[in-house]
Amino acid sequence: MTMIHAIQYLKQLPRALRNQCLVMAIFRCKDQILLECVASENASDVTKEEFILLHTAATADSRHDFLLCDFLNGSYRKNFNHLLLI
Repeated sequence: MTMIHAIQYLKQLPRALRNQCLVMAIFRCKDQILLECVASENASDVTKEEFILLHTAATADSRHDFLLCDFLNGSYRKNFNHLLLI
C-alpha cells in the first residue's frame, strides 16, 4: 500500500508513521532539532551532522529547493535531479 502525507509540520505525523517513510521531501527548515530528529529516526546511513549538511546544500539556493531523501536506497538528492554525495 502506498500513502502520501503532505504536512507542514513533521511532528503532526505520528512517530510510528514517520519511521515507516521510505521517501521524504524536506524543504528549507531552520529547526536543527527537527532535522536531527529526522536523521535519527530515518537516516541510519549518515550521521546527524552529515544529514544537516546535506539539507543545507540542497536548500541553500532557492526557497523552492528541497532535500529528497530515499531512505530505502540511502540516496539524497537536491530536488529530483541532482544526486548529493557525502
